[in-house]
Amino acid sequence: YEIGYFPTVYVLCPERVVNLVGQVPAASLKAACDACPDLPTTTNDVKLFNVINPSTSYCVTTVTPKVTIQNYGTAALTTLTITSKIDGAVVGTYNWSGNLARFEAADVTLPAINGLSDGTHTFTAECSMPNGVADQDATNDAASSSFAVFSTGANVLVKVTTDSYPSEVSWDIFQQGTTNLVASLDRLNAGVNNTYVCLDYACYTFKINDAYGDGMGSTGKVL
Repeated sequence: YEIGYFPTVYVLCPERVVNLVGQVPAASLKAACDACPDLPTTTNDVKLFNVINPSTSYCVTTVTPKVTIQNYGTAALTTLTITSKIDGAVVGTYNWSGNLARFEAADVTLPAINGLSDGTHTFTAECSMPNGVADQDATNDAASSSFAVFSTGANVLVKVTTDSYPSEVSWDIFQQGTTNLVASLDRLNAGVNNTYVCLDYACYTFKINDAYGDGMGSTGKVL
């Protein structure tokens, strides 16, 4: 985690989730700490922590999903089933095996998904049957991401040079006049950030964000 400004304050919850708090009064900092969830007491419980891929736009009709799973149970996690969905329809299942202690996490690459149609899609991954039994908390079993496919599109370079606070900077590209997110990037690195995104031949809205709210300094630029 980069230091975006001083002081940069983070709250690390017991289940290893890190939340950026920033410059806040003591009462707000205590409230952020109190917002950490209670430690789970379930024996067999897996959390779909987040979706790594797909998460942007692609000029091909095949994507290879990658997700992060986390063991929320008190028992070691050795097996589970991960179901992949596109726009709500099941497109594949994957039987994972390994050994994760409580709160340990692992990245899992899932089977490729072929034959995607052009346009925006929602990918969803769902976990089930940790250690061969029913998950004791189904509320944390799924995570989703939005992405786009433009099979006749072109890869476009988005070049962003950050100012002195790169971790505050992120950007989004939307289909013009809509809220359809085509591509995005969070927590840029210091200096020049080159990212290729696939865009169809159309109009788009590019939005650059500054988490602190004071904009980028004179050294920052977008090409």
